[in-house]
Amino acid sequence: MLNRVVVAFVVGRYEEQIEWAEKMTEAAPDHPAGWRMLAAGNGLLRVAPHMTIELSRTSTTGIRDKDLERLLDGLRKAGLPE
Repeated sequence: MLNRVVVAFVVGRYEEQIEWAEKMTEAAPDHPAGWRMLAAGNGLLRVAPHMTIELSRTSTTGIRDKDLERLLDGLRKAGLPE
């Protein structure tokens, strides 16, 4: 379940992240990772609800161009919109 939460987070699917984090907190209420991911998802949904590839490109700093392209390619494959 944690893997699904993390993948949803990485590709910017915060609503999906929140859904999985809620399931995680129900299944394991004493496990802090679920609560952290739930808080992060809710916060990011408010701050960046329209995350895209282009926004990721322009907001990512301190990374070599070839590494940035690999990151963006992975985000594309995971379903983040252009």
